[in-house]
This record gives sequence, C-alpha cells and structure tokens, in this order.
Amino acid sequence: MAGQHAAVPDRQGALLRRELLQRGAQFGLPRLQLKGHEELSAYLLREGIDREFDLAFSNELRVDHSITCPIITVRPQNDLPVVPIYTNIFAPPLPRPERFVKLGRTIRELIDAWPSGLRVAVIGTGHLSLELGGPRQFGQHGPDPEFDAKAVEWIANGDVDSRTRSARSTRAVPSSSATRRC
Repeated sequence: MAGQHAAVPDRQGALLRRELLQRGAQFGLPRLQLKGHEELSAYLLREGIDREFDLAFSNELRVDHSITCPIITVRPQNDLPVVPIYTNIFAPPLPRPERFVKLGRTIRELIDAWPSGLRVAVIGTGHLSLELGGPRQFGQHGPDPEFDAKAVEWIANGDVDSRTRSARSTRAVPSSSATRRC
C-alpha cells in the first residue's frame, strides 16, 4: 500500500538500502519483518473467494526475495503495510495463463472497490522466463532475455489476452513447472 508516501528513491533511501544489504540474509538480502494490513487482507480473501478464486491465507507467512526485493527498492524504510499474494507456479496442476490474468484484473477491481480512503499500490514480481526447478534455471540456458523483452512489449501494448490464449502447456519445457512459452 502506498499510503501518502512517495516511492521515489532518494539519497537517504539509497543509504538505507545499502545498510540493509550489508546485514545479509537470503541471497544477500536483509531479513525484513513486514507489517500487514488485516482489513485489506480479509477483504481481498472474502471478495476473491466470492469471485470464484480458491484463495488461502497465512498469519505467519515467511516472505522471500520476491517480496523483499521490491520493498528494498521501492520503499527501503519498510514502513508501509504489505499484503503479499502468491500464486502457484511450482506444482501441477498449474493454472492456465488466462486464470492469472483474470486474477490480476480481479485484484484491480477489488482494490478499486475497497471502501477505504487509503491508497494502494500493486507490485507484480517474478521473472517471465525463469524456470524454477527446470533445466533453464541455471547455467548457459538461464533466463531468456529475448522472451522477457517480448513479454514486456505484450504487456505494454495490451496484447496480454491474445498471448495467454496462445500459451499451451505443451510449449513449456517438460521438466519445468513454471514456464509456458507463447
């Protein structure tokens, strides 16, 4: 959530980021204790389930670099509440790409309709071509920058629907559970 704070990096923020990184933790990142927002979390859970998403929650979620990296980059003071939302990209059955797009749109609609005066920022994280647990995760076949650039272009041009319709599980590398090629 953005509150009334600007997310513009400044000299103080850069110094704080450097200090946090020196403390070390996962991948050299600091261990952060994040403040949540129980009211928004409960609202998203309740309304998301009403919109036919199988959501779950945890009061003791252990966040990883997918959450700490954006916090350190955008708001190193770590002084705003966070509501992490994770999706299944690890174990079959994987949701179809259209389902991820629908979830994103639903989250947007729910936040827009949330009866609160607070401002909310949504940050999506992840790597578009990284195959967690697959053969392209490490080594010479690592992430695919060309595919990433295409995917960013599809998103920027609003071509998400046609791309997700063309994605098929048969295009994913068989031993990978996280990548669908378009």
